[in-house]
Amino acid sequence: MNLFDDLPQTLPEEMTDLLVRSKSVRIERIVSTGQKSPDPFWYDQDENEWVAVLCGEAILRFENEPHARLMKAGDHVLIAAHCRHRVEYTSSEEPTVWLASSSNEHRPSAQQDGARWPTGCCVDRRAPPENGRGSRRANFVPSTVLSKCC
Repeated sequence: MNLFDDLPQTLPEEMTDLLVRSKSVRIERIVSTGQKSPDPFWYDQDENEWVAVLCGEAILRFENEPHARLMKAGDHVLIAAHCRHRVEYTSSEEPTVWLASSSNEHRPSAQQDGARWPTGCCVDRRAPPENGRGSRRANFVPSTVLSKCC
């Protein structure tokens, strides 16, 4: 199966295809065509979930963050179990294709490899933003931590 095969241009609801399943991991292809989380719904999952946008775009909001995140092709985020989040937008002009991997095997802890990891929060692998003084934010979780998460 090619992840870009049979992409519908419109759907009444998101389409989810199970690609791999084991005792501790589930990998899915999700196709969205303008769907979003209904108000006032928040996802609050028991599993850690890593999602990547392969094409299209979406806006994710995390309850513990002041601003929503625009996700475009190539962007990915690790969402720790019980980090409340919602999808506020997916493109209706082209399908948004997500690759999602969920795991119940390991829950991130507050400290891992010496980096601060706020338990119950989302983290991502993008370069940390500068703090205005030319240095990077101290609370950014480095990619080495994320690669060991699940």
